[in-house]
Amino acid sequence: MRLLITTFAILLMGMSVFSLNIRDIDTSATASDADSIVYYYCFYGGEYSHNGEEPIMELSYKDGKIVKGYFWGTSDEADDVREGFYPGYFVREMEQIYHKADSMAFVLDTRKTKFFSGPIGVDIHSAEEAEKSGAHAWLQRDKFFQDSLAYGGKIQDGSIVVKQKNPENYWTQNGGRKFVRITLDSLKKVDRSCSFEKNNRWSTWREGTKE
Repeated sequence: MRLLITTFAILLMGMSVFSLNIRDIDTSATASDADSIVYYYCFYGGEYSHNGEEPIMELSYKDGKIVKGYFWGTSDEADDVREGFYPGYFVREMEQIYHKADSMAFVLDTRKTKFFSGPIGVDIHSAEEAEKSGAHAWLQRDKFFQDSLAYGGKIQDGSIVVKQKNPENYWTQNGGRKFVRITLDSLKKVDRSCSFEKNNRWSTWREGTKE
């Protein structure tokens, strides 16, 4: 059985140090492929196009159906209004996955999520793996979030428009986020470095309190 790996990206309005062209688009695998792993990259544009704040999804297909998924994102997914602090980063396995024809849905449980001070690599699929790779705990350890986040997606013409089911969510109020295919090689070229990662560490804060 051959495993196809393709990558998708979300392109929203704005400028970026990373630009796409037709050569980046990989059409070798689609939702109709019986078995494949599909990655998605979300480009916000503007100030949010830096520091690795754009979310990434990975969906695994079996017999043409989405059976497993992972989500790389920030604490902004669970906090509609962030003021005065940097976001935390996480990778979380999707739960309650639904896929039928041109619709898909999933849930992220923030109660089971551990946040880190900087972006998590796409080759890492759990908090345990992130810690082993050297990731540091997020400064805002006791931040309160919604217990779970429900998402719905509309699959159309090689893209997926994803909305949170919370009507107060910023992206939902603005039409959702559109995910478009891109090669995995191109995704790996995206600069996801974080300028504030060190200052965003729990350990850095703890050391500062001892002075």
